[in-house]
Amino acid sequence: MRVFHWFLAAALIFGGHVAAVNAQQIVAEEGDEAANALAELEKKFEVPETKDVAQLLEFIGSIEKIRPTTREELMVIRKKGPLAISTAAKTILEVEKDTKSPAYRKASGIVLTTDAQKALSPDADVAVRDAFIAKVDEFLAGGELGRQELMVAQQIVSGLEYSGNDASVAKAGELYSKWGAKFAESSDEQIARYGKMFVGAGRRLTLVGKPLELKGTQMDGAAFDITSLKGKVVLVDFWATWCGPCRAEHPNIVANYKGYKDKGFEVVAVSLDADRGALEEYVKEHNTGWVNLHEKEAEGKNPATEYYGILGIPCVMLIDKEGKVVSTNARGEKLGALLKDLLGPADPVKAEEPKTE
Repeated sequence: MRVFHWFLAAALIFGGHVAAVNAQQIVAEEGDEAANALAELEKKFEVPETKDVAQLLEFIGSIEKIRPTTREELMVIRKKGPLAISTAAKTILEVEKDTKSPAYRKASGIVLTTDAQKALSPDADVAVRDAFIAKVDEFLAGGELGRQELMVAQQIVSGLEYSGNDASVAKAGELYSKWGAKFAESSDEQIARYGKMFVGAGRRLTLVGKPLELKGTQMDGAAFDITSLKGKVVLVDFWATWCGPCRAEHPNIVANYKGYKDKGFEVVAVSLDADRGALEEYVKEHNTGWVNLHEKEAEGKNPATEYYGILGIPCVMLIDKEGKVVSTNARGEKLGALLKDLLGPADPVKAEEPKTE
């Protein structure tokens, strides 16, 4: 599926902060050729002075196709792209009278995407947030639900889910379920699949206090069921070897595992790797000792990823001794704090004995 205005998403993810591009620096570091290339790139973001919808759509399409080849080009795109596309889209909304036309729908989606940055910011007023969500609701109800609508919805709920605000996360769960049910009815197989993932994400975000359902296959081929670990505190980690943030969190999980495994803490790592060889190499190298699940025949696609709408990794769930989820965000320092609440202070970690030849 094509990424919908990827640089608009980047601006949303990075809080809209864009470093200024200093042409003089480029001249000093890379010469006139690089500076001229950047100048030419900047010209591409000049919005045409026209009210012609077809020309404005053509302009938007040309911007969507731009891909950076250097860090400096990326900075120009982040700085110029969102404003240029949003300006063109707003002009389309001013002149296009048919609210159900493809042009109007496309422009509406763009404006909603850019407006989301302010409306969904962590310090935004709840009334402002809810008013914006109502606009998105109206947009989704105003026409056929296609890929553009799916991308708009995904960016909105993702912004809420990863806002760090509990109320916004709860709202994300509600919207995942509500909007997902609509997309799941699509005749487009891929859109319908994403709709089911949305419904799953809504299920995941309301898991706290409920039992987790998870089955899978261990690396040696043995069947696994999470219920076999009842009586232990369990961290379920959906991850992959190619996922940088997953690997960055790995040392934190290892440290907590060493400190709490003798107190009844277990880790179940659910790998989404399509490359079985890469996973086997990683597991052999790190030799963590915890449970590793991987569906070799399904190229890493565990049924739980759709059931719980795992749209991004790492994705973790911490389960108490009764088998109920206590957190869907137990990462970093939060993991250690939760384990201390559930199991008491960690055991002192013994220094590893030096290996002998």
